[in-house]
Amino acid sequence: MLSTNTGSEKATEKLSTRRLGKLGAAVVLVAFLASCAPPAGPPKAPSRIGGRVFGVECNPVTLEMQHGETHAIQLADVGGEGKVTGFKVGTIRGDGFIQVSQPAANNTGWSALPGSIQVKSMAVDGPTRTVTYYIEVLLGGREGDRIAGGNIWCQVNVNHLAPTPTFTSTPSITPTPSLTPTPTPPVKLSGLRCKVEMKHGEGKDIKLEVYPGWEGLTEFWINNVIGDGQIEVSAIAGGTVRIKSKAVDGPTRTVTYYIEIVAGGGQGGTSIVGANLWCQVSVQHVAPTPTPTPTPENIVTGPPYVITESGFRVTYTGPREAKIGGTLEATFEVLTPEGKPAKGELSATLWISPSDAKAKHGTEALDPQGKVTVQFEIGDYPDGTILKLLISHEGKVYEFPIEITVMP
Repeated sequence: MLSTNTGSEKATEKLSTRRLGKLGAAVVLVAFLASCAPPAGPPKAPSRIGGRVFGVECNPVTLEMQHGETHAIQLADVGGEGKVTGFKVGTIRGDGFIQVSQPAANNTGWSALPGSIQVKSMAVDGPTRTVTYYIEVLLGGREGDRIAGGNIWCQVNVNHLAPTPTFTSTPSITPTPSLTPTPTPPVKLSGLRCKVEMKHGEGKDIKLEVYPGWEGLTEFWINNVIGDGQIEVSAIAGGTVRIKSKAVDGPTRTVTYYIEIVAGGGQGGTSIVGANLWCQVSVQHVAPTPTPTPTPENIVTGPPYVITESGFRVTYTGPREAKIGGTLEATFEVLTPEGKPAKGELSATLWISPSDAKAKHGTEALDPQGKVTVQFEIGDYPDGTILKLLISHEGKVYEFPIEITVMP
């Protein structure tokens, strides 16, 4: 309900106005200080990107574009719910280098559905990077005597690429040539020319030569190298530029460098001639192929042992050499699956193979500590013969992962 102000209310209004004036000044000061503050970090992403609100969704949900381009995000009631009939661009989160516009709006700023939002990237320079923006789209409409509304967030990724250096023959020094300049560059390259392909760890040379009529160019130097610093560039005697790749590891990739070479010298007394040119070097890095390390099938770091199917651990503690015609005292220790000394007998065999006519067999009882010694009489084997040691437990045969060598 509308009403007029009484006298006391006018006084209160005047006091409030003075207070608001001071408050406004404070707000201006705060705004000024905020403008001097360092810029914030990357824009905070909304809790949800895309989705469907009252049947309306972004198409595409995430717009990918290059710097300097203009693209559109389509908005339509794809769900056919008919609850909202208009839209309006709301908050835009990002660094301010995109322009967002909507179709002709009514006097309240709303555009009719279906429609599209135009997005234009204003930033067109490097360095190479991807900048993300979040666009809030407000949705609204009338259904009978009720108003429906909501919002939806669309994402835009702008890819910025570092500009490629412009190759130019404009001298970096101010020359006063005694000869009339011609379109032909005063410095030419022989051999590898000015575009070099090389592998990581390689070194290559670029040979510089002077065209006839430009004999005044008597020296040159390396003015600038654009890249990641993983090549060494040096000027050596004889008009040669030497390039060496320092990076020798993966991952597989190609890195491009740009080298600015400046040539100059005195000519005709006080006059100076000069020119510069850019050379491109592409270094191909290849990820090293790992060298597999062979793993022995059996690595014995302590006394050899076998584990039977029933969980008994039988360890051989005897010697690894046997004398021709002598006796090998093969000692064993047998433990139960619980780690306690086993009881009973142990049968063992020493042979070259199952067909060995000189094979020896023996069976002995275990002592209270689960230990036993089985003696084998060594036959007349040739020096250096390799014998295998086996045991029998509960009807199954197990071979130890060792070799017993016959010695003289």
